[in-house]
Parts: sequence; C-alpha cells; structure tokens
Amino acid sequence: MNFAKRITSIALASVTAISLCGTQMFFEEQHLIGEAYTFDAFTYDGYLNYWKIDEDDDGIYDYIEITGCDDSATEVEIPSEIDGVSVTSISDFAFNNHYNLNTVTIPDSVVSVGFDAFYKCTNLKKVILSNSITEIDGRTFAYCTNLESIVIPDGVASIGSEAFYECTNLKEIIIPDTVENFNAYAFLGTQWLEDKRAENPLIIINDILVDGAVCSGDVVIPDNVVGIGSGAFYENTEITSLIIPDSVEYIGALAFCLCTGISTIVIPDSITTIGDAAFESFQSLESIIIPDGVISIGDYAFYDCPNLSDITIPDSVTSIGSMAFCECESLENITIPDSVTSLDSSVFSGCSALSNVRLSNNITEIPSMAFNACTSLESITIPDSVTRIISLAFANTSLKNVIVPDSVIDIDYYAFEECENLESITIMNPECHIGYSSETISNGTDEEYNVYFNGIIYGYENSTAQEYAEYCDYTFESLGEAPEKRPTGDANNDNKLTVSDAAFIARTLAKRETIDAETNPFADYNNDGKVTVADAAAIARFLAKAKI
Repeated sequence: MNFAKRITSIALASVTAISLCGTQMFFEEQHLIGEAYTFDAFTYDGYLNYWKIDEDDDGIYDYIEITGCDDSATEVEIPSEIDGVSVTSISDFAFNNHYNLNTVTIPDSVVSVGFDAFYKCTNLKKVILSNSITEIDGRTFAYCTNLESIVIPDGVASIGSEAFYECTNLKEIIIPDTVENFNAYAFLGTQWLEDKRAENPLIIINDILVDGAVCSGDVVIPDNVVGIGSGAFYENTEITSLIIPDSVEYIGALAFCLCTGISTIVIPDSITTIGDAAFESFQSLESIIIPDGVISIGDYAFYDCPNLSDITIPDSVTSIGSMAFCECESLENITIPDSVTSLDSSVFSGCSALSNVRLSNNITEIPSMAFNACTSLESITIPDSVTRIISLAFANTSLKNVIVPDSVIDIDYYAFEECENLESITIMNPECHIGYSSETISNGTDEEYNVYFNGIIYGYENSTAQEYAEYCDYTFESLGEAPEKRPTGDANNDNKLTVSDAAFIARTLAKRETIDAETNPFADYNNDGKVTVADAAAIARFLAKAKI
C-alpha cells in the first residue's frame, strides 16, 4: 500500500500520527523553503517505514528517507537502497519513544540523521552510525538510558544540543578530531561526562573547552584552547575570576550564561565571535572591553547584565544581535562604530540608565524595540543612512526633540509610542510613510485611555507629516514648500537631469580633471563609487530612452 502527499511551505512544524495497517506512522510537516515536492510512503520488510521523495516532481524518485518502524521492532538494520533508490536520511522524530528498540545499524548511504531521531529509545544498547554523516543533530539520542558506548565517525563536525542528554549509562564515547563544534548539554547526564569531570574540571576535546561546569575559584584556561564551547560554564556560580588565553578564537553560545560570581572579564584580541547569550545574566559584570577583531556580537550576548555600566565596541564589529544589551540597567553611554551595518531587535531595550547614544552612520534601520524603555534617553541623532524606523524603536523613552532625516522613508507603527516628554518631531522627508495610528507618535494615554500628543509635528506643506498630524488631530507646523529633490545624475548641480550633466562629466574628464564621488555623489550615476565616462554614457542612454 502506498499513498502520495504533496508538501509545500508550511508555517509551523507539527507532527501528525496516522494509523496504517495497524502500524503507527509519523509524518512530520516541516517548515520547508522552496518549491513543492511529492513523496510516497511505504513499508519495507514489514516493519520499516519510509518515504520515496520526488524533489523535481518529474516521476523519478530522488532518494529515500526513513520515517520510523513498527513499535514492536527490536533490531533495525536500515538498507542502503530500496528498489534501486538510495536511502540517504532518517527523518526528525523517526524512532523516538520506540521503547523496544535494542540495536540500530545505519548504512554509509545515509548522510543525515534528524532531530530527536532516537529520543527516549530507553532500551537502545548498540548503534552503528553511518560514516557519511557530518553532524549529530540535537537530542538525537537523548534519554537512551541503556546506551553504553558510541563511536562517532570520522567526518562528523558538529554535535548538537542535548545529543546524548541523560544517557545515564553511556560510559564510552569515541570522538574523532574532525569534531569542531560542541553544542550545549551535548553530553550532560552521561557517565562519560562525570568520569571526565573527575579527571579534570576543565574538559577539553580537540582543543575546544567543552565543559567547565564544576570549576570553582580562579580559573585559568590553558593556552592550547581555541574555542569555548556552547554552554561550557553555564550557570557556574562558583567561579570568581577567569583568564582566557590569546589562543581562543570564539566564545560559544551560553558559554558564561548565569555565571554570577565573576565581576570582571578580559576578552583577548584573538576572539572574533561572541556567541548568543554568551554572557547573559552575568550579574556581577561591571565593565567589558570587546577587543579589535570581534566581528559579531550574538543575540542576548550581554542580556540582563544589570551592573554593566561601561562597554567598548571596536570598529571591527559589523553586527549586533537581538537583545544583545537588553536590560543592562546600569549602561549609560554607548558608541556604535561606523563598521556596524546592522542592529537587531530590542538591542538596547530596557537600558533604563542609557542617556548618551552615538549610532553608526552605516545602519539602514532602527530595529523594532531597539531603544524601547530607555527611560533616560532624552536625545538621539538619527544618521542619514537610516531609511526605516521600525515598530516601537523609541517607545517609552524620554526623547524631547527628534529630527527624522529625509533619508527615512518609513516610520512604522508605534515607533515613538508613549514618549511622555516628546515636545516635537521634525520629519524631513515629505513623502515618508508614517504608520496610521495615533500611537505611532504619542505622549501616552489619559485616564479614559485616549491617546494624546501635546507636542508639535514639523514637516513640509502637503507632506505625509501634515496628513498624519491632521488624521490624528495633532498640532502641525509647516516648514514651507518641500525643496525639489536633486536627481541622481545631476552632475552640474542645477536640480535637473539633462544632457548637460553628461556633457559636464565628459568635459571635466577630458581636461584630465577628476570628479570626486564623495563630494559630488549625484555625478556617480551608476553608483560604482567613482565618476567616469561610464556615468556620462549611462545618463545619455537613460535620456535617449526617455524620449522614445
């Protein structure tokens, strides 16, 4: 028996149980990106369930994915092919909670084993893994309480979060030197980890510090360590000081999360990445210097560090993740260097002492809730690079007078909601889209829950700022007629794009003179950072087409 089911992009992952010929079969509806494909579901050898997958929907099966087995099965030997089609994967949740499963053999044709694939197979004792897999996914063998040994094949580069979590009898793990990424809790609850901790409180594998959860006092990380793994010191409150050597290149996610006993930490110049939540809830941390060389600061990296009052971000950093400094209640000043091109949502939300902010001149958005509830923030300079101010970006701040530059094309709903001290906002772009809600710009709500704004909205005559103010019954004051926008290609600065501009460029260059794209950016018509005859030619072509 077989049946076909078409999978398209599905917003949320879910699992559907279907009874077929007395066998429980699990079909995972995944969040898939890309075109639809068709699969047919079958049973092999009377007990092993699988999908034949036709990715191109051309009637030819591309590969087979194993999806589970009969609940009574004790030994599973997965074939390398079925009916001439290669078996290449084991789906997420494929064998989870199969309590009778005792041994599993996975052939080398299999290149991926899914999340939770053998979760809570509590009688599983022996597993032979494919030599073709490159990672052990999250919770793959979690709660396999009878598993005593495992050989991880050469070629595996990553071991996922909780991969062997609470495998309480797991004493022997052979880890090849190809593994370079150990995720949080990968071995927590195993006898192997307990034995390693008894030997040395710092567990180092392949030059990566995997676990330091039982360290205490002053900790010195050895010079050979190149990375601090995810969750390595998670919730270790017994460490009072820590020295990280120059050999370390990255700090993994959750590495020092909830290490409440450390008040200062020096990050060496060798570090390039600070992972998600690496220093989250570092309660005693007061100051930190992020060294030159760090490129990215992860989500939640310094979230809820209430005593952090001083931080230096170098000009090597290009991105700062979501909630990276959220709830740092003692942080007063922050300078975001021009190297930073992106900030993520809620990056400084809840920094109630933050009063002085210098933004990068290369960010294009003020993200959602970026400075929400920064109640000490009274002024901000929005750089000309910014094109959008996202929802709640400056909500619940103490801003008094704001100038939104003409580069901004969109002020999202609630961007300046409940700014109780806001006296004026000047919107320089006459065509800026403004979220049509009285809460987008407001001082708060009165006792009857009516939204109000007692300040003044400044903008040009017949602008969207005027339209918004009239819609909300707010006070509007005109800046006069909107200036005519200078078009790209206006090399001679007459606010028009004509053949004279192409001629101006050609004549100037013919004299062996240069036109600086920085001082006259409008002459750089093709936007390649320089002004050449190519710009003159492009202007001429555009004008010629316009006349047709």
